[in-house]
Amino acid sequence: MTQIPSDTEGMLTLLEKLSDEELAEMLDAHTQLEARLREMGPQTDDELHEWLKFELGIDIPRTAVCEGHSAPFDFLADLYFERTEAALGVANRGGAKTFLVAVLHWLNSRFKPGCESCTFGATEAQSLRAYAHLKNWIYDDEKTRKSGKAVLKPEITTSLMRETVFANGSRVEVLPGTPQAVNGPHPQKAHADEIELMDDGTWRESRNMTVSGKTKTGMVIIPQDIATSTRKGPSGRVQQLIDEITKSVAEGYKPPRQLYIWCIKETAAQVPNCQVANPQLGDEQKCGCHRIRKGEWEDGSPRLLSQVCGGDFHRSRGWQPYGDIVKQFTENDRETFEVQQLCSKPEMRFHYIPTWREEKHCIRNFEVDPDNGPIFMSVDWGGTNPHAVNWYQLLREELEVEMWYQPDPENPVTTRILEGTIVCFDEIYIADIGNDKLGDLVEEREKRYKDRHGNFRVFERFADPQGKAARMDWKARGLRTSWHTTREFEEHIKLVRDIFDDDLFRVAGDKCPMFVAEAKEWRADPKNGNQIDEFNHCMSNFRYALANIKKVRNKAIGAMRLPSATSIPRQARVTSTSTRRGPIGFRGNQEDQFANWRKSLGEPVTRPRPR
Repeated sequence: MTQIPSDTEGMLTLLEKLSDEELAEMLDAHTQLEARLREMGPQTDDELHEWLKFELGIDIPRTAVCEGHSAPFDFLADLYFERTEAALGVANRGGAKTFLVAVLHWLNSRFKPGCESCTFGATEAQSLRAYAHLKNWIYDDEKTRKSGKAVLKPEITTSLMRETVFANGSRVEVLPGTPQAVNGPHPQKAHADEIELMDDGTWRESRNMTVSGKTKTGMVIIPQDIATSTRKGPSGRVQQLIDEITKSVAEGYKPPRQLYIWCIKETAAQVPNCQVANPQLGDEQKCGCHRIRKGEWEDGSPRLLSQVCGGDFHRSRGWQPYGDIVKQFTENDRETFEVQQLCSKPEMRFHYIPTWREEKHCIRNFEVDPDNGPIFMSVDWGGTNPHAVNWYQLLREELEVEMWYQPDPENPVTTRILEGTIVCFDEIYIADIGNDKLGDLVEEREKRYKDRHGNFRVFERFADPQGKAARMDWKARGLRTSWHTTREFEEHIKLVRDIFDDDLFRVAGDKCPMFVAEAKEWRADPKNGNQIDEFNHCMSNFRYALANIKKVRNKAIGAMRLPSATSIPRQARVTSTSTRRGPIGFRGNQEDQFANWRKSLGEPVTRPRPR
């Protein structure tokens, strides 16, 4: 088969060598391909990419630059060719998420007769953006120009803001982002846009929308649920879905949806004179990203665009010009750029534990051993809200533990945690019970530990002193609580962040699920900077524990390090006749005299190690 050259000059040279019959055959093949594409649409990824460039004038990037990322075209192609039934598209601001789904709606409606699609967003304005993109292809530009009024293309029957109907029976709806709006329709393709900000009720109701269908030719149209969004916080809906996908893959199961992530390095246009990728270029030819600075790195050195690029923008094949890259880099602080443009992490700006990572801070199968360090208990009183009780151990030596996330449960991955680490190893989280019933549960839980370890004891218990009635109820049954420190919230937050910065905290994820869930969501309200006063009960007892453990730490560790039996000391005195010091009752000066005297006393008197 003749290799077709990609350049124009090579193509002309090839055509000159062809006979009339070969030219006629090539023209016929091209005509047949055009007819097939008009009726059936593209059949391969290459055909789809070329069709989009020729028919719609768009060149969607096919290059994934960052490790673990997808090319934007992969997201579109996999959905159009129905290689996945559910997809989550996470991309940078300006990453064309809504635009790509509008293209998908157009393709499905054109080439899958009778296909029903819809888009609904977190806000009405977001929903209408999909229609704004569709309008680019609905009208016949040439006839509109000539007639002076909007003229629909032949394949379109009607087009309104809320609904576009195609001549082949397909339709695209734009719905408000409310539970009522998504309750009725049952399309084959449903797109939820900016799901991070979407109402919980709308998201839940939309999970039952899609149903399969058939084209007029009998082809089955599979149902597809499509979600797109930027990622905000570590406890938002997008991160929860990403965690769900990651966990399924790690455990060897089919993920509930296919994850597609791309960032500014996938959407940026190539920088051909990138100085990192082309060090051989002369200084006058190289890009100037080494002179573009925004902030500093942790060590105080200048943070330069050349360092963020690392040659990646030379491999980019997107549409955003170099000037856009520079603007995004210089107009945003480091965290915003990494969150919203590089899509490398969730936004932690308002999170009280900005370095929290389940894969790092969660362990499993932790067996508390009283010999490893003092044990504390902390409680946040509840009622109609949950009571939250957690137990903590302050390690007095390094310890090897199992990581919570295990790629192969048969061969667990372990890590060593440092001396001084605080491990949250158990919890009680329950609402609608009284203080005495909670005390019963605490005593029952601790009895289990005492049955396994006879020397198990709680060194101290901490509770908010404002809960006076609850503390008195517990004191009456022998569960005395203490408080040694300030109640200042901001001071507690400093301690929380310090212990994470020093990497001195772990939690048993298999025993303390509510602690883990709350740690992910514990944050300040961006509007006023105050703590969001809900779902923070474990976090309250956590900060109580840290603040008080800091005060009693030396005392607690000291008690653990006392010898098992301690001699009662005998007082010494200085005689008037000698500078030697000797115990009371010894009158000699020679070594043999002391030895004989010491033997005459028998065994030393001892007292047991304090408990």
